[in-house]
Amino acid sequence: MRVSYHTHSHYDDGAGFLKDYVQRAIELNFGALGFSAHAPVPFETDWTLKQEDLSAYLKEAYDLKEEYAKKIQLYVGLEIDYISGMDVEIPEGLDYYISSVHHVRTKDRLIPVDGPFEMVSEGLKDCYNGDGKAYTKDYFSVLKEMINVRKPQLVGHLDLIKKNNRDQMIYKEEDTWYKEEVEKVLETVKKAGSIVEINTGGMSRKYVDTAYPSPWIIKIMKQMDIPVVLNSDAHNPMWLDTEYEQTELLLKKLGYQTQRVLIDGIWQDVAF
Repeated sequence: MRVSYHTHSHYDDGAGFLKDYVQRAIELNFGALGFSAHAPVPFETDWTLKQEDLSAYLKEAYDLKEEYAKKIQLYVGLEIDYISGMDVEIPEGLDYYISSVHHVRTKDRLIPVDGPFEMVSEGLKDCYNGDGKAYTKDYFSVLKEMINVRKPQLVGHLDLIKKNNRDQMIYKEEDTWYKEEVEKVLETVKKAGSIVEINTGGMSRKYVDTAYPSPWIIKIMKQMDIPVVLNSDAHNPMWLDTEYEQTELLLKKLGYQTQRVLIDGIWQDVAF
């Protein structure tokens, strides 16, 4: 069974309409599809839902869920940011939500972890005096805080910070301190009982060569018996299954035979 609970449409920073994703999922014989627009945040953006569009998004999503009920299981969700020190509302009535960290907050500004490289580089210089280790530790600190506070069903793109780590300019994944930070996050995930998504979105947009998180992290997750779900984080309907085949093979190689999916209204383990 193939699924994706991580998609973005014209409502936020993606392309295409919700119905386009439904029709593409049916073409691909997906078992389920989830809508997960970026939830509104308490500052101006060009990548999240506008607060005034939230009700229209939810209505359209639930209407499609009913319209296509005999063809595919649809679930209505949001990708909800966690920003330390800021209140981001979690609307009622969702089927599920993805909890993600897209920013590191300093006393001076918000640094967008997956923003343009130049913006991240400038933030590192201005706020961290170029100290990539301190910046990276702050990212993982916020991630742990998010998991402890929300205990979310789904943790989004766990090592998103690697998107802008060109030529390992910010950190080196093989460094002991980095591995220790990752393991602390995974221990927090395990305690919270969360699912970690295996996210191919960075591959479809040519940011990275492997899914989030990196293969060596997935290997540790398997050793810790942390459940996973393969999500495409598609920002275009045609990317709904991008790199799924190679990522499924990787997951099997690392020991995963099942993923935890939302089917018949219940999160349950099914074979890839």
